[in-house]
Amino acid sequence: MSNNPFPNEDNGPWYHQFWAWFIIAPVITIMFVVSILVYFAITTADGPILDNLYRDGRSYSERKDEDQWAMANNLAAEFQIDGDRIQLRLSGDFAEVPARLKLLFAFRTHATRDVLVELTRTADGRYIGQFPEPVTGERLLLLEPLGKEQHWRLHGTVSLPTRDITQLAPSG
Repeated sequence: MSNNPFPNEDNGPWYHQFWAWFIIAPVITIMFVVSILVYFAITTADGPILDNLYRDGRSYSERKDEDQWAMANNLAAEFQIDGDRIQLRLSGDFAEVPARLKLLFAFRTHATRDVLVELTRTADGRYIGQFPEPVTGERLLLLEPLGKEQHWRLHGTVSLPTRDITQLAPSG
């Protein structure tokens, strides 16, 4: 008489058994998917942060000085794009109007696709600049004076290409 409690069961090697693969297959699949996710987490960067943040202990706080100054002095701007040229009008209460401005067209997720345009003031009070490369798609806008004499900024969004007039205002 045999001591086997399951006399009809095939006692082949473990890798021929259904239940072994039923348990191992999901574990192998999960390990494969997790390794792909870890690869993408390491090789791709987070999107850029355009706000003026500083670290305060364990938390991050946003500096609003530039936005508050722009709001207190009624700063606003509007610009229009014509081909690769930009015309901008700046309004507000200035002690001294800046001679040059920088306008950042920031892509939401990849800082490498950001485009910075330097704008120069003309005799009639407009600011003129030119794109260094073609720009398309939804962009965040950040307008700041070029130089250290003033500290303010204006924000906006635009979907390029467009010929519409785009407004920039302080964030708040």
